[in-house]
Amino acid sequence: MKIGSSGRYGVLALLELAVRDTDDPVPLADIAGALGVSVSYLEQIFVRLRRSGLVVGLRGPGGGYRLAREPDRLTVGEIIAAAEGPPQAASVAKGSRMPRTHLLAAGLWEELSREISRFLHGITLAQFSARPSVQARARAARSRSDGRGPEVLSFRK
Repeated sequence: MKIGSSGRYGVLALLELAVRDTDDPVPLADIAGALGVSVSYLEQIFVRLRRSGLVVGLRGPGGGYRLAREPDRLTVGEIIAAAEGPPQAASVAKGSRMPRTHLLAAGLWEELSREISRFLHGITLAQFSARPSVQARARAARSRSDGRGPEVLSFRK
């Protein structure tokens, strides 16, 4: 199982929505700024997240995105799958001309991929957002808020 940048940023973006103390929609520009990515890149990811029913988009002034379900009903694996699209099978094609040792290890890699997928589908967004490192960043964001806008949970290095 390969997790690309769309999957990683999809998880971080929904984590940004989960740690806020509001049901108000969050502008995509705020999320993009917190993650250090362009709005246009995040728009592509949010189209897939919306089509998968993970977020709800609201247009117009005061618009933005919010989670479609409670964070304890969204799994990290589900977010990655929605953000990246259908998974690509990483199996060895029949009749391929690989060294025998590579073919022997193919089963191991497939099993590892299943275990990673099971692990990611077993972690909810609520569990992830409750991690001490995430909570520390959320507290820091709230303390930086100047009252002119929503706090931003920054994941920039």
